[in-house]
Amino acid sequence: MCMISLAGQVGLITGASRGIGRGVARCLARHGMAVAVNYSRSRKEAEDVVEEIRSWGGKAMAVQADVSVRSEVEGMVARVESAFGRIDFLMNNAGIAVDVPLAEMSDEAWDRVIDVNLRGTFLCSQVVARGMMARRRGKIVNVSAASALRGRMKGANYCAAKAGVLALTKCLALELAPYVQVNALLPGFTLTQDVIERFGLHDLEARRRLVESIPLGRLADVEDIAKGVLFLASDLSDHMTGQMLCINGGSYMG
Repeated sequence: MCMISLAGQVGLITGASRGIGRGVARCLARHGMAVAVNYSRSRKEAEDVVEEIRSWGGKAMAVQADVSVRSEVEGMVARVESAFGRIDFLMNNAGIAVDVPLAEMSDEAWDRVIDVNLRGTFLCSQVVARGMMARRRGKIVNVSAASALRGRMKGANYCAAKAGVLALTKCLALELAPYVQVNALLPGFTLTQDVIERFGLHDLEARRRLVESIPLGRLADVEDIAKGVLFLASDLSDHMTGQMLCINGGSYMG
């Protein structure tokens, strides 16, 4: 049996105070990685994740930053490197959605979604990659979405941003090779509070219809996604870069 160990490694997960980011932070810490839990506003939730990880002997810290602001990203990375020495793994998970019909979308709704999802991925990757390239080692995972490939109603800003993340991933993979591997993760519908609220899944009939559209017959849970990130963070993916890993139960087959 293949045993995955991330002992001695340091990871930074943006948007890790809840949802997928929280699940990934817990999973990677369980496998020995020291994790920096980034948050923008949810300080209490981030600190809860850190305390949980520390309670079973893991290493973790909470670090605040708006990933769309360069000075905050640079400060965040400096704090993590000061505390843990370096960053071996980065997951650009922080993201927002502001769903509005195209005809009604404001400049602010467009700009904010692009700034967090795309600019944030660029800034964090650029700043963290400097240290990775100096050490000639590192892995980056950028979170995109299947809607980047197929589009979505009322999601022009979100889909454009996530499509940009895919293109950025390929460019980074080329520029940072052969020392840093950069891949994109495309989660499917995952049972997080954000997804439940955005897609009205409190309604059991709406949830049933959605599940029926998924060949594997269920929504993903956070652990399903975290296992994929664990693979990308480990040496099992050492010969993989510039690729898309889709974990969606077959709901989109690209």
